[in-house]
Amino acid sequence: IGIEKKRLSTVTINDVRIVKKRDMSNVVRCVLFSPEDLFLVKGEPQFRRSFMDNCLCQLSARYQKSLNNYEKLLKGKQKILRDGTDYSYLQSVNLQLAQYSIDIIDMRRRMCTALEKHAQAFHHQMTNKKETLTLRYKTIPYADKEITRDEIGELVLKRFMDSYDAEIAAHTTLVGIQRDDIEIFINGSEAKKFASQGQARTAAISLKFAERELLREDEDYPIMLLDDVLNFRLVVLYQSHCLLQK
Repeated sequence: IGIEKKRLSTVTINDVRIVKKRDMSNVVRCVLFSPEDLFLVKGEPQFRRSFMDNCLCQLSARYQKSLNNYEKLLKGKQKILRDGTDYSYLQSVNLQLAQYSIDIIDMRRRMCTALEKHAQAFHHQMTNKKETLTLRYKTIPYADKEITRDEIGELVLKRFMDSYDAEIAAHTTLVGIQRDDIEIFINGSEAKKFASQGQARTAAISLKFAERELLREDEDYPIMLLDDVLNFRLVVLYQSHCLLQK
């Protein structure tokens, strides 16, 4: 890995330069701990979507490909709606978006189920079982349930069709997986609204340790990166957890 001042970083594997980030996922996985992790709990949905995407892109090249294709199509749809002149391709774009949504929703909902299991264990450890952390994947209505992939596609497409006129009137997209979120609860209360700063920090740490478990391959853990401005409590909690795991 080469980092040069005022130039783009370069990555090579066996002297071959890596251009696409997804090509790195099978070589090196990492989890970054930083002060911004508090936004996982208290911040806007975009922070939790990025959290899901960063993890899943390291786990699945298929997920990253579906996400990239979805985002490209979404930009095209936004342009059609913004220009407001020719809607002839809108139905076709919605159909393609629904197809890519199947992979994204299916993997996100399965990730959230596994993430909750690990995050609960870490959260119990750090709170002496005084607090229980639970997660709820928020997406297209009913698509988070135990339904088939085909049913997911049908639900997403119906959602697009139901919102067709409203999106044209608003000149922007109103529905889609770009609005997904993870709802976080501590002892049944929504953490975003009711958690204290300390509770939010502990929940965020639990989620990052859970991410580490998801990225684990057999006995090989991902690289853990600690931001050099990370607060002292986080470092102490991290070191304590490592000792407990030995």
